[in-house]
Order: sequence, then C-alpha cells, then structure tokens
Amino acid sequence: MFNAKDDTILNCLVGMYLDVHFVDCCLKVQFQQEYWNRSADNIETIYKFVIPKTCTIGDFYAEVGGRKITGVVQEKGQAQDTYDDALATGQTSYLALQDEDASFNSYTISIGNLPPGQTTKVYISFLSVALNKDGNYVFYLPPELLPDVPTSGCCKIEMSEGVEHVYSTVGNISKEMDRVQWNLVPSNQPIVVSVITKKYSQPKAVLEYDEKTKSKALMITSTPVWQDLNNDLIESQVEVIFVVDRSGSMRGSRISQTKQALNILLHALPPLSRFNIIGFGSSQDWLFEKSQQFCEENIEIAHENIKNTNADLGGTDLVSPLRRIFSQPPDVDYPRIILVLTDGSVNDRPGTINEVRRNQEQCRLYALGISSAVDSALVKGICSAGRGEAAFVINDSEIEGTVMSLFEKAFQPCTRNIQIMWPENTIHYAPKRVPPIFKGDRLIAFGLIEGEIGESVNIKALDPMGQELDWLVPVEKGNGFLRNKLAAFEIIKQLEADNQQDTQKKIIELAKKYQLVSKYTSFVVVDDQVDTIGSTS
Repeated sequence: MFNAKDDTILNCLVGMYLDVHFVDCCLKVQFQQEYWNRSADNIETIYKFVIPKTCTIGDFYAEVGGRKITGVVQEKGQAQDTYDDALATGQTSYLALQDEDASFNSYTISIGNLPPGQTTKVYISFLSVALNKDGNYVFYLPPELLPDVPTSGCCKIEMSEGVEHVYSTVGNISKEMDRVQWNLVPSNQPIVVSVITKKYSQPKAVLEYDEKTKSKALMITSTPVWQDLNNDLIESQVEVIFVVDRSGSMRGSRISQTKQALNILLHALPPLSRFNIIGFGSSQDWLFEKSQQFCEENIEIAHENIKNTNADLGGTDLVSPLRRIFSQPPDVDYPRIILVLTDGSVNDRPGTINEVRRNQEQCRLYALGISSAVDSALVKGICSAGRGEAAFVINDSEIEGTVMSLFEKAFQPCTRNIQIMWPENTIHYAPKRVPPIFKGDRLIAFGLIEGEIGESVNIKALDPMGQELDWLVPVEKGNGFLRNKLAAFEIIKQLEADNQQDTQKKIIELAKKYQLVSKYTSFVVVDDQVDTIGSTS
C-alpha cells in the first residue's frame, strides 16, 4: 500500500477478516479490511491484488461510522471520472478496477480523501469457482495475498451433494462440518480449506433464482465415476506439449537423460494425439508453430530434433514459454497435457508456479526432474499448481521405468464429446464447448435462463471406451445469487476470449446487471454524507 501523491509506503491497514462461503462449487471470499489514517492530512492510498484468472470482484462497499456505503459498477472511464470528481470535491471515495496487463489478473484498489484520524472498513468480495483437487472443492489463499497483519476469519460450507469430510490448515472445524473458524493466522501462512463431498455417477443440475436481479442461472456439475475399464479399449485423443530445459545447467548427463526420456515418451504417444516440443533457456525453440498430429512424418521430424538437442539456450526462463503456450487456447477435443523436463534451476520459481496456477483450467502439467541436484520445490510446485504429478530421475537405469510411470499418470481416461441440451430459453451459456473431463476433474457449466424450464436437462457424452452416455438430469431448485454472478462471469470470460465486434457492449451489459468488475467496468463508492478537511489534491 502506498501514498498516491508521493509513492511513499503507508501503514494504514490495522485489521483483516476473511468471510469465505462455499455454495457447492461456487466460492465467495470477502476481504474485510480496516484502515486508519494516522497522519494529519487527507490521504489517497493505492494497493494491488493479483488473483487467479478464475476470479473477479463481485461486490465492493465501505463502512464509515457505522454507515454502509454501497458501491456501483460503471463503465471503466465513467467510474474513474466519478472517483476523480469525488476527490476534487473532498469526498471520501473508493475505486476497484481491473488492470490492463493481460498477463496477470490484477486489480488496483484506491481509497481517496480518507480524513486524518478516520477509520474506514472496506469490503471486497472475490467470486470464483472453487479449485478442484481430486474431485474435492478447495479454497486456497497463498501468503502473498495476505497483508502484513494477522488474519481472522470464517468459512461457511453449503453442499447440496452432502459433506463427507472437511480439511483445513487453520482453525477449528464444526462438528456439523459446515463451518471453519480461525483467529490471528500469521501473514506468512497459507489458508486452505478442502471439502470432500459424496460422489455421484450422474450429473447434477441446480436452477437458482436471484431475487435482486430477477434472473435465473442453471448450473450443471458432474464428477466422472468409472469402473472396470478395459485399458486396451480406451481411446486417448490429447495434445501433449513437451517443454524441455536446454539451459547451460543441463550440459552433460542431464541433457543426455532428457533426450532418452523424450524418445521413450514419443514412442508411447497415443495414435490420436497431437504434440509439440519446445526448448527453453534464455530464448525458445519451438519444433512446430502449433501442435501437430501424431503421424510417421512428424515423429521422424521430432526424432531428428531430439538427436540435435543440446544445452545451448543460455539461462533458464521457463515462465516465458509457458505464457506463450497459455496464450494459445486449447482445443476442447484435445485435452492439453504439458510435460516439463528440467533440472529445475529457473530464474523465477514463485512467478513460474503462479503462472501455472493462474492458468490451471487450461491443462494438466506434469514434470520430470533431472539429476540429484534438481530444484524439487520448483518441480513439485508447478505440478501441484497444474493439477499434475512430478517424477525424478537420477541414474540412467531409472529412466524407462520412471518415465512410463509418469506417462500412465498423465494419460488418464476421460469423458469426452460432452453435449448439454440447454433449454430453448437459455440466453447465454458457458462453456460453448465442454472440455473432456478426466478422473478427479469436475464438469462445471452455467446458463442464464429467461422464463421457465422443464424438470430435467439432457446431457450426452462418450465414455473412455467410446460408448455413448445419455443422462436425463432432474433440475433442483435453489435461491441466492452466487450461481447467477458466476454464470455471468464465466460468460464474460468467454466473450472476452471470442473477441467479436459486439463483445464489449455485451460484456458491459452483463457486468452492470450482475455488478461485476471486468475489462470494461469498475466498482466505485462515494461517501456523500461525510465532511472532509479539503481534498487530496
């Protein structure tokens, strides 16, 4: 947090409370922050949040002297003008906007004209689909998102599927497993709450009515459950991207072991797959501009590339090739697997792990650590963030067994060609094309509905052996707003990715109706009732 006038560091934050709420896979995380202006002048303070791309700001208000001052979503330019006008006239005001940098999902929070000696509470709510870990719902708050003050909080849990177990790194879990409470958690400790629910072999559908917006959202979820699979009959249609460390530290036996591992993996690729090989160091070397189909000609090109591979690309910048990969949207018919081969000595370990975590919905990431001196924290960190697993090779004799074991974990069976027969009166839905669902994953889809719908929704798919699945899913009724807001947010993300001519107008309409910060909209709060001592000009 710093002073907008002269960039000096300000120590205004005196208290922090987290109010976390699970509603099935929907997650609302409210930061309740108390600020105190210790100085003798009005101040304007600015600070930033960097959060996963799966999140957005869905509520923003302030409390001064017991009064709640509600924020409103406006178009970004209008919100900035509203905030600036309030500053100029001496009113206390607040602004939450999404930054322009597309590489990060960062937000700037501004508090203007906070009078000397005044305290204010700021309430910022982030909305997200809960993280998925082996089919369980997870709330994870890394230390870098926590301020330098101890944090107290509460996590409320509502699961229509029924709760089997709750795990938390902090606090006390209630006997009913519907609440976790914690007090004064140090700022260097992550906060994790994992909810294990009962598993169902069939999808679930919930229609939620939001009284405030008078809108309805249909949320569909499913966790694949397979039994007695015949591995010989499983059809694997995947995209595999090998990301190969060719930095100077890989010279000698390390690059030799890497080449052996690559040749084994190439031979094991499923016939229906696509693949690419990307070398990285200070620069990048892409075998193909984009992944190519598995065929004899392309495999021959790949083998020749591996034969000529050396540790000749200088430093170890892993985050740049990952960003380039993530900038290319995956084909939903070819689920993406990234397999990193490295000794782990990268330039920016935290930044690399965070980049994978921000894009984890795109892919699964696995890694093969090479040598006894491998940076295991990096290798395990990117695999945990990418919902994959790590393996390590030290001796040549271990390579084949270790590589094939990792291969079997990476190439899991999946449910694919998923088609949701949305009701005719569905205005918007996301995703447009449902990606394949692997073991441990969840299908999550949202639709915004106008009017009434039938008592069930039809869903069709192919199981891992190519057999047709056909479900008629009963629609349950629910109340609240989380599913509606998240439906709007998922649709906004899809519209941004489509980048069509009329996209901006649709995004603004949705963001203003459902009160969401977006690429084109911001939250602004102005206190019209408080008397201040001049402005922060």
